[in-house]
Amino acid sequence: MIRVNLLKSEKKNFEDQPAGPEEETPDKKTKEKTPAGKRKTPPPGNLIIVLALVVLGALAYTQKRTLDEERGLLSNAQEEQRRLQTVSNKLDEIDWQKQYMVKKIALISELRMMQGSAVRVLDAMSRAIPDWVWLMEATFNKNSLLIHGRALTNVLISDYVRNLSELGLFESVGILNTQQRSEGNNQFVEFTVTAVLPPPIPLVPAATAKTKPGRAQ
Repeated sequence: MIRVNLLKSEKKNFEDQPAGPEEETPDKKTKEKTPAGKRKTPPPGNLIIVLALVVLGALAYTQKRTLDEERGLLSNAQEEQRRLQTVSNKLDEIDWQKQYMVKKIALISELRMMQGSAVRVLDAMSRAIPDWVWLMEATFNKNSLLIHGRALTNVLISDYVRNLSELGLFESVGILNTQQRSEGNNQFVEFTVTAVLPPPIPLVPAATAKTKPGRAQ
């Protein structure tokens, strides 16, 4: 009696058949529609914001750098101004000292030229006084002399002026003013006489040794 296993061969035939098409899912459909290796691009609005931030950052950095440079230049200029002000103050002080020394030298030179004239003027004033004439004050300024005094009469004042002129010391002598005064029972005339001295002869420095002129080569 022969037996044939029909169930086993059916099973084998069933396994040998190709698999049917799988059921499509939403995820699978999305994957199939999106090409492999291609990413989604961001929206244009985000790119504009990023670019604006980059530009603003660059501008802020540039402005900060420029501001720092300007501050450095300003600090250097202020330091230079302070240095120049110190130099200017020193120059002003030196100029003042120079002017002071020039005036001092001029005064010393003038006094040296006048030192002989003062003695002669005092001697002439005392020798020319007639009787009943009193000298109260004398002011000597450069080559000008003012004499204040009292006399009993105007004639005596004229005599005094004539005596001063005859000494030959003054270029000119004259009466500046007269005024009648009285003290108690005494009456007198106050007067002011002016006299002009000739200009002093400037001092000549000591002559230096003469050198022979050199020969032209």
